[in-house]
Amino acid sequence: LAFIWLGTVEWPALLHANRLGTLSAGLLALGFVLAALAKSAQVPFSPWIARALEGPTPSSAIFYGALMVHAGVFLLIRMEPLLRQAPALMSLIAVLGLLTALYGYFSGLTQTDVKSALMFATTTQVGLMFLACGLGWFTLAAWHLGLHASWRAYQFLASPSYMHLMGGPTRAAPAWLHNKQRLYTAALQRFWLEQLSDWLLVRPTQQLSRDIRNLDDNVVSRLVGLPDSAVVPAFMVASGEEKNQDKVVRGSGLAGAFLEWLALKLHRFESRLLFQDGDSRLGRILARIGSYLVAVEGLLSQPRYLLLIIMATLVVIL
Repeated sequence: LAFIWLGTVEWPALLHANRLGTLSAGLLALGFVLAALAKSAQVPFSPWIARALEGPTPSSAIFYGALMVHAGVFLLIRMEPLLRQAPALMSLIAVLGLLTALYGYFSGLTQTDVKSALMFATTTQVGLMFLACGLGWFTLAAWHLGLHASWRAYQFLASPSYMHLMGGPTRAAPAWLHNKQRLYTAALQRFWLEQLSDWLLVRPTQQLSRDIRNLDDNVVSRLVGLPDSAVVPAFMVASGEEKNQDKVVRGSGLAGAFLEWLALKLHRFESRLLFQDGDSRLGRILARIGSYLVAVEGLLSQPRYLLLIIMATLVVIL
């Protein structure tokens, strides 16, 4: 869209495209906003960060949980001039940021391990940064980003020490949350975002890929005459009893029958005239032609002949 409307994809032109209308600017910024939402684990893309931090290594926790999750916020701050031309899109960013902050806050209250608690706390803070960007407070979001990234990285580094310093069980969820059974269950299940994403995104994508595969195997391959998937994938079969026989993989359809006949003729020509007797007259002629072609190729690879070909091409074009 940037290339069609602006003729360039460079940042200065994107950020100062004042000639774009509200709808065009919104569509252009929408792709970047989707990337920012996914990278910063905002609703509905929040579940990925929980999976990324399931590993035991502290490096992954610091890299994803404290640093890379802020990349989406940085992208929004970088795109401030373009986003201000799309107020509807900024409203969407504010709403999703607020929902993410609430999702992280309530889910974090039910966590019993330090890494998950820090991860949901990070999700809450990044959601507040998105809310600030959606409200037009980009400077506040920038300060929040820098301070939070530094502090959260320190917390992730110190999280193993927290576990050694604990002398009792993990603090339970607040009593007011326990009294609200539906809200507590939803927070404990992380608001079923993983199941929803699997139902709305993963399964339809898998089903689409299976349908495309079936279409390719049962329709496209048969129309062009490609071999069936059950047939041996080798083009020529020559083993056991078929060692001395010329056999081509069976094709299907009219095109397959024609290609089978053509391949059989070419195989016989190749095996009986070219490779059967290396000292045949045809073999000597082909060897001489091959030597000529090798000599011509050697000449053409030299710089002076390459320059000559380039000059001739320019003359033809002009």
